[in-house]
Amino acid sequence: MHRIALSDSRLREVTPDNVTFTTRNGKTTSMPPVTFLHRFLQHVLPQGFHKVRHGGLYASTRKGGRLDQARALLAQVIDPVEAEAQKTKTAEALEKLTFEGRRCPDCDGLMLKMRVSLPRLRAPPGGTNA
Repeated sequence: MHRIALSDSRLREVTPDNVTFTTRNGKTTSMPPVTFLHRFLQHVLPQGFHKVRHGGLYASTRKGGRLDQARALLAQVIDPVEAEAQKTKTAEALEKLTFEGRRCPDCDGLMLKMRVSLPRLRAPPGGTNA
């Protein structure tokens, strides 16, 4: 149970009928082993996954962390002309990333690139030494 959902020091008693442990607020709780295992296994990650404990806006413990940075960015006054230019630039970048292909000028359908194999050219029968 080391380093998953419940530390070893919080287990008080394990019997065939009950598992007793202390909760985070210091109270003691008992439950049947099947219920305990069900709750415990909900915290076990699949192989290859890692628990991220320190991420996001609230993660930084130092002064001037990401939360303060986000608040400062939200408080900025933005020039409307500059904001509109940034919107246009973002829309163009998004269009480039999501471009599916050319449209047909007649029906506005999506034109797909097809790979066509042409037969290889070869010399006429009899060759060039005739």
